[in-house]
Amino acid sequence: MPFWVSPSKKFAELHGNHVYEVKVHVPKEKIFGAREYTGPGRYWEDMVVDDGKLLYSALEKGELFGDVENFESVFQDLIREDYDIVETEEFISWLKKKGFRATHVSGDGERNLMVFDPTDIEVMRSVDK
Repeated sequence: MPFWVSPSKKFAELHGNHVYEVKVHVPKEKIFGAREYTGPGRYWEDMVVDDGKLLYSALEKGELFGDVENFESVFQDLIREDYDIVETEEFISWLKKKGFRATHVSGDGERNLMVFDPTDIEVMRSVDK
């Protein structure tokens, strides 16, 4: 079960049963979305870089979500870090297979971090709601 970390106390209070101040011990290169998804260009094939290139290739080859009819639409949802698709078991499993330990997720305004292993989170203190 993943754990969500938010930079916003207000967001955490709204969505969490318990709120803690934490330190996340995941190196940047193990956080999907910590690098760029796209760069300049006219077409997706030309624009994808770093994590975006890895993601685009997996969707194009059907390695992620199988044979998706309009994989570019799915790609757009994923690079927007939309929680409806990022929080799916299939996407999380794919990330873990690729060696990632966390990913960015948003959808309600805040860009949060979903950490896959609780041992990567150090609780500093409880925060009153």
